[in-house]
Amino acid sequence: MYSGLLENCATDLASAGYYAFIVSYRLAPCEVIKKQPCHDVAASGRPPEQTDDIKAEVRAARADPRCNGKVAVVGGSAGGSHAAFVALDTVPSANWSASDRPDAAACLSGAYDLSDRTQEVGYPAGDDPLPQFIDLVQNYTNTFDRTIQRSVSPVAKVTAPTADKPFRPIFFINTQYDPMPFHQIVDLQCALQTAGIDPGLYKAETIPDSRLHAFQFWREFDDGYPYAQRVSTRVIDFFDAANLKTPAGH
Repeated sequence: MYSGLLENCATDLASAGYYAFIVSYRLAPCEVIKKQPCHDVAASGRPPEQTDDIKAEVRAARADPRCNGKVAVVGGSAGGSHAAFVALDTVPSANWSASDRPDAAACLSGAYDLSDRTQEVGYPAGDDPLPQFIDLVQNYTNTFDRTIQRSVSPVAKVTAPTADKPFRPIFFINTQYDPMPFHQIVDLQCALQTAGIDPGLYKAETIPDSRLHAFQFWREFDDGYPYAQRVSTRVIDFFDAANLKTPAGH
């Protein structure tokens, strides 16, 4: 789906002075998805395997001697969901802590509440994204139970910030007729507002009159104020504002 588009993202970030990695995560057992590299045959690609993979990759990037100890994550579609998840997850585990979270994240067309079944209105005829979304969620979570679906969603990881667990900046973007249901971006905004997150620490943007999805709009122009810019430029500016190029501890 993103043939060449991930490379565009990495190239633009590198041109802006960032050391860029393109990462992958477990999708399904061997032989299920054509041409997918095989991994542990016991793995299913279901929660928490994919987000655990991203967590491991965030930790590896932070420890890479070519880097300055700070990490930002850009994800699209399911990857946008995972980017938000790891940026929000402050629950400690054997290989994760609140301090391991990326220092900033940009989420393109992400899914943030897998349990949301809000009927979308205003989409062109035949473009209702909800039925496919429900099918994909049920396949990913392997359950029809919406309580479980929500528990593995980014919104379930939103908590009020504390001195030792501050909120990490997030920029989330979608399009007006995105194949990802529009209410997904609303769900995350509502969760952040309810938790009392400083609105200056996150940014939401919808590109009007577009049905592009995730990295498809990475180099497209938005309709932002005071003038339109490429989404890539907006994201890079957001990362720059988060002071990511200054070494950790500064």
